[in-house]
This record gives sequence, structure tokens and C-alpha cells, in this order.
Amino acid sequence: MKISEASRKERKSLGLTQGQMIKESKISVTHYSKMENGQNRIFIDDLILILQLRGISITQFFKKYFPSNDNIDYSQISQELNQAFYDNDVKKSQRVKAENFEY
Repeated sequence: MKISEASRKERKSLGLTQGQMIKESKISVTHYSKMENGQNRIFIDDLILILQLRGISITQFFKKYFPSNDNIDYSQISQELNQAFYDNDVKKSQRVKAENFEY
């Protein structure tokens, strides 16, 4: 899941409009709408502020939408990505990323 998708899901779970979600922040509704649609990047400080304004901890948000997967062997993935880097094998690195991470 992408941050933009998680942000939209959280806003909808709270029953808020985009304007209500960003109320008291300096973010415009247009910019926030583009963030939710993946057209603009979400800066971490903006995300933290929005969540704080709605009473949601960043930890709570990430646990809800990005639960840890203890079945992933990060050392193996790291080795594969390092080898792809040293082999200058972009296709292999993209495959390893696609197989192990959803963005």
C-alpha cells in the first residue's frame, strides 16, 4: 500500500472531507488532493502534522496500514540487492524490489 492510499483510507475512516482532514495545517485542499491521488509527494513533516491534528500517532498510522511482516528475510533481500548493484543489474534489483515490497 502507498502512503497516499493509506492517507485516503484513514481520512475516510474518520468520516472527514479533505478540507476537514487538513484543517489547521498550511496545506491547501488542492495539494492534499494531489497527495492522496499520488500526484504530489507527501512530506513526512506534513504527514505527521496532519495525523497529529487528527489525534493519530505516526506509529499507530503505520501499524494500521503497514503492518510488519516478520516473514521477510531482510538480510537475504539486502544481499540480493547488493549483488544486483555490484553486477550493475537494474532488472534484477527491480525484480527483487517488486517481489518483496509493495509501493
